[in-house]
Amino acid sequence: MKEISYTGSRMGKQEGVRVSDLSTIPRPPKLMRTLRSDISNRIEETQNADIPMTSSDVSVSQEEGHHFGKIIFILFVVLAFGIGLGMYVLIGTKKPAPALVVETPLTESTLEVQIDNSPREQVLADISIALGKTKLAPGSTQELTFLGKNADGSTRRATTAEILTKISISSPPAPFLRSLSAVPFYGFYASKSGLSGYFLFRSRSYPNTFSAILEWEGNMARDLIPSLNPWSGKKDIANMRGKLFIDERLAGIDTRVLRNNEGAPLIAYAFINKKTLIITTTDEGLVALITKLNSDEVLVLP
Repeated sequence: MKEISYTGSRMGKQEGVRVSDLSTIPRPPKLMRTLRSDISNRIEETQNADIPMTSSDVSVSQEEGHHFGKIIFILFVVLAFGIGLGMYVLIGTKKPAPALVVETPLTESTLEVQIDNSPREQVLADISIALGKTKLAPGSTQELTFLGKNADGSTRRATTAEILTKISISSPPAPFLRSLSAVPFYGFYASKSGLSGYFLFRSRSYPNTFSAILEWEGNMARDLIPSLNPWSGKKDIANMRGKLFIDERLAGIDTRVLRNNEGAPLIAYAFINKKTLIITTTDEGLVALITKLNSDEVLVLP
């Protein structure tokens, strides 16, 4: 074959390259794109991923999901707190309404026992009922009034003779009744152990009253204890037969006391002065009443 020299290229002119030498120059790899191959590749990508996402898109999506979860959690906590606070306000702080307490007085304003045409047992029962209904603070006293009737049917205070005769099994000595004022004072005294009754008499003649009450000592416990201490038993009173009063000094006053086998007083009396006689059933009550009467808190007898 005849060689043909190539003169149309500058490089050929400068270097004198022949056409036969061009075949030995390495050529770059052929990259061919066709419409058919592009369509095919696009379809394959679409099938593999409906929504193509880059790595940056994935990280952003994850952060958004994380923040959204935090927001949901915070909203849940706030909602729970709000519900709890509302329940506390509506229920927790609502205290039950206090029960209506009807305040009753320590005792009735007036305690009265009708003795006219009433047997002894009824009068003692009425005293017991009045005593049971009475509420007193320790150290307090409450008067009970015995009532009788006039000839015209009107009510009046019962006399000393009427009261002692009604509540006694046998009448007290007549000299004793004549030596006392017309109307006695009867009341309840509240000690730590409970309520007990007491009599206050005004003496019009101390020698006569003193001598007559000494004569009455043999029956005084039987006659007066049921009215001064309605809860005392008949057996306890019967056991006092043959026992004698003894002299004691209580609250600085000479006192006559009748005690049981255990040493507890059943009945005691004392002259606070030559005009005032007190009879009761407890040491504590006797001392307290003596102290009260000797102080400025003097009880004025009718």
